[in-house]
Amino acid sequence: MEKERSRDQREGEGRKEDENDLSEDLKEVSKLETGEDETGRHEALHQLRQWISNNPRIKTCPTDAGFLLRFLRMKKFDVEGASVTLERYLRMRQETPEWYRDLDILHPPLLDLVSSGCTFVLPGRDLEGRRVIFHIAGRVDVHKHKSLDIIRTYHLILESLVSNPEEQVRGFTYIFDFKDVSIPYVALWTPNQFQKAIGQGERYLPMRHKSVNLANPPLGFWVIYEFAKHCLSDKIRSRLKVYHTDKYLVEKIAKENLPREYGGTIPATEMGKMCKEELLKHREEVLALDGMEYEVEKEKKGWSLAKVFGIGNKNKNHLHSPEEEWHSSFKVPSGLPLWLTAVMSFPGLPKLLTKFSDDHDVIGEVEGHVQAGDHVQNLMSAKEFAKLHV
Repeated sequence: MEKERSRDQREGEGRKEDENDLSEDLKEVSKLETGEDETGRHEALHQLRQWISNNPRIKTCPTDAGFLLRFLRMKKFDVEGASVTLERYLRMRQETPEWYRDLDILHPPLLDLVSSGCTFVLPGRDLEGRRVIFHIAGRVDVHKHKSLDIIRTYHLILESLVSNPEEQVRGFTYIFDFKDVSIPYVALWTPNQFQKAIGQGERYLPMRHKSVNLANPPLGFWVIYEFAKHCLSDKIRSRLKVYHTDKYLVEKIAKENLPREYGGTIPATEMGKMCKEELLKHREEVLALDGMEYEVEKEKKGWSLAKVFGIGNKNKNHLHSPEEEWHSSFKVPSGLPLWLTAVMSFPGLPKLLTKFSDDHDVIGEVEGHVQAGDHVQNLMSAKEFAKLHV
């Protein structure tokens, strides 16, 4: 992993390991999907390794083709785009270690979420040949697990699977089933966590997210759905589908590859145990990623006009943090951030999500919170808000 190896050594290793990375069928798929060919791949790997070697902030980073190709394939062999994503990925891991480090399948919370059939990867593939990451929200024990455990489990699965060239080329399908989801499950998530999980997952993890499917949305789901939808790029938004039944799954996944609870033959808990065994095979390589080192630019202390008036950084080489990047690319309809943030953050959120309850005055709750929050301005009235979604 050491960056200090000579460039000749790295290039020599690269030429050997780059050969026969894909089967003949996958070569055709990758050429169509990512524009990959033998000549372009060798040149892109050479340029990316050279960029890593010349980047003073990158202290330790893998330079093998298996690692670098996940970024190149994600960005369709745009070396500049791949280098930007790689640097953001390294910085993200450095700045948010609680999400991305020590991803150990033997860690009890992660092991439980996988083995119990809450969050796991199906043993088979969908009809497009992709691996399917399956989440059954109703199975999460909210008294035992936090949202952090769920986030870390997803990252563990993704980091384990993406080392496979086939997954780098074909990408992933996601199934989120919210049937029988509890209000406490929704309350696990803060707006900031939700924002970061979605934004970073799309932009900084070297994966191709090809299909995102949400099934059986509960009452009040529209609040989270609207928030999530506007955190995503137009491309991912076009791949996001919401279904009010899980019967659609057979249109995407062969019935025999589904959990028994969805028409297949193998129970979800058994699939979870199979997933655990697969993750155990990747345990050492995933933990080895913690050896990567990136020097995060320290923010200068003291006052400045830039801080007081929000003047942007004029340094073209300045790399914004993942959170700064998310805010700068956050595309929302006019007015959405204010009213939705207020709704998502007020203490009565669990009651809001059950807005049809006879003993709860939703509009009164929202108006009361808005009136109490002097910092919220130009907020649409609670009645206007309610009309949009009732």
